[in-house]
This record gives sequence, structure tokens and C-alpha cells, in this order.
Amino acid sequence: MTNPSQEERERIVAMNWFELRQAVNSAAPDLDPPPQHWLESECSESFCRKCAIAARGREFELGPLLHDPDGWERTPWEEAYYEGISAYMHRCAGESDNTEACATCGITLAYWLTDYGIVSELDHWEGAEMSGDLSEIAYNLDRLFECKDEDRPAVRALALRFLEYALTHQENPHAD
Repeated sequence: MTNPSQEERERIVAMNWFELRQAVNSAAPDLDPPPQHWLESECSESFCRKCAIAARGREFELGPLLHDPDGWERTPWEEAYYEGISAYMHRCAGESDNTEACATCGITLAYWLTDYGIVSELDHWEGAEMSGDLSEIAYNLDRLFECKDEDRPAVRALALRFLEYALTHQENPHAD
């Protein structure tokens, strides 16, 4: 496993807050998670759209619909089916105290972190090993940058760790 050169480390350390955020986002393929969906009858879990439709079908004791009609094409029965599913739409994400993933399939969902969520994520990453999918990690870090636009030492240190990990991982994809 090769490590970034001293010159590369110094370049990263010298970046301003916005350059650092851009470097984190550029270090991994872009992740564009789908919005969170939830059932009106139980707001504790978040789902991707497909899994929310299936969960609503279990509530109806029928299973998911065979097709997913647009709103203007729905029958009254289909409209009642969809009435129990809510979502953050159009590139919006809900605030969360932690990262968000579909309760059924595990796909990452769009989210913003609350102040508590920022502290929680920073605590998590303080002791966690940097490993896994670069896109997932970059998205998680971007949520920290998005919530706090002033330079925070803990976020900066985490971003520097990620960039070193990403540089190592890109040079040797089987480093984990």
C-alpha cells in the first residue's frame, strides 16, 4: 500500500474550506441518493420509493402494486394506496440525527444532519477506521460540510484522513 507523498499532504493541508470540500467530492464517483419515503402509519423508518411501496402493500395485506402509475392515472383505490406514503421530493432531504438508509434494502437516502447529527457523526468517525465505498464516505462527509460552512477542525481532520485514504485506495483499489 502506498501513501500520499509529503508534497501531496502539504497541498491538501493548505486547502481552504471550500477547496477541501471540493477535493472530497472529487475524490470519489458522485453519489446522488434518492429521497426518503416513509409510511404515514409509522414514521420511524425511512425507505427508498420501491421499498416504501412494498411496505405500504404489506399494510394493505396485498403486496406491492403491479405497476406504479403516475398520479393523474391512478384509480381511487390506487390513490388511497399512495396516500399513506410521504416523501421529501425534488432534491430536498429531511433533517436527521444520523445518516439515512432504506430500512429494507439499505441504500443510502438523501439527508441533512441536525446539529446533534453532526456531533454524532463526528464522534462516530473519530474512532472509526476509514474503509469502504469512497462514494458513500464522500457523501457522508459532504453532509458535514453542508451543515457547517465555517472551518471546523474536526471536519477538516476527517476530510484530510479521507483524502489520504482515497489517494491510497485509488492507487491500490484492493488496499482494504
